[in-house]
Amino acid sequence: MMIFMLKATEGLEENKAKTDLERFEETNKNLFEILGKLKKDQDGFWWYFYVPVFAALAENNVVRPFSYYISISQGEEVLQWLKKNDEQFQQLVKLISSKKKRHLQKTIRFIHPSTGIPNLVCDKQ
Repeated sequence: MMIFMLKATEGLEENKAKTDLERFEETNKNLFEILGKLKKDQDGFWWYFYVPVFAALAENNVVRPFSYYISISQGEEVLQWLKKNDEQFQQLVKLISSKKKRHLQKTIRFIHPSTGIPNLVCDKQ
């Protein structure tokens, strides 16, 4: 889905001067904002566990360091950006750490009795 969204925006006039990483960041930001708006009407583990974190990335303006961080395998450009923008990256780390602690406190771990397979259940917030 993300590749389709990136390709769809590639030909837009306002995106011609942007790098792939800049368009990736913008796509992430738009997606995370939409997920944040939709989360109140959704049900399920993914919506309780992941979507609040993605929405918080957009709300706290740390989508850029997130996008660069998850693109670290793309090469030197990403590494240089992360080194140059360590303060933004540390804001991301702080936010993720706080969200992780909050969500783990609300997460119950259990083993399914019939299969023995570990499962995670998250209470509604």
